[in-house]
Amino acid sequence: MLTGRKTNYQLIMLSLLGLLGILGLTACGNSGSTGTGVAGNTGTSGTGPVLLSPGQNSGQAKLSVRAQLDSSQARRAIENYRINRNEKSGPYQFAGADLNGDGRAEILVYFTGENWCAKTGCTLAVLTPSNPGYRTVSTIKRVKLPVMVGLNSRNGWRNLIVKSGGGGIALQNVTLEFSGNGYPGNATLVPGIPSDVQLQGEVLFAEGGQGPVQLGGSGG
Repeated sequence: MLTGRKTNYQLIMLSLLGLLGILGLTACGNSGSTGTGVAGNTGTSGTGPVLLSPGQNSGQAKLSVRAQLDSSQARRAIENYRINRNEKSGPYQFAGADLNGDGRAEILVYFTGENWCAKTGCTLAVLTPSNPGYRTVSTIKRVKLPVMVGLNSRNGWRNLIVKSGGGGIALQNVTLEFSGNGYPGNATLVPGIPSDVQLQGEVLFAEGGQGPVQLGGSGG
């Protein structure tokens, strides 16, 4: 009888120890899940170099990649670009933006002369500082305003968001991503952004020609 009581007591104790073990594992599992969720929310998004500055009249941060240009140097670089392409002079507008996060301004030039445009849009050029002067990163045809610098990057360079189309081609916004060698050369060949997607970024060249730009060429 005594042996039987000991056996029952041992079984009861083993059962209690097993129950306590299960409860402990459950508590650990819940704690681990919460930690993973926090890490996931605070991890890096992999969107590349993003420059932030305080937004006006707001406690939130506002995207800003605009950068100052030496106007005379920029105009010389644009003129050299035009001459190298054997194009006629004409009106254009330009703005500075740090697209690759190196602290130096790229020149974005929007040419609007007749020889630079088609029904589907005009030509956007991206020039980057080199030694000496500037070198051409990309020449993008069939671009319509507005031209925006997007929030995300590809291969270390910020995405560009432009409008393209017309002349029988659907008018739509498209995202131009940097391939490693440059941006796409024809905006009409890039898939459109769905119309229900809100565009997010900073406008460099606004529709109607208004915006934080400087004018150049024979048109002003």
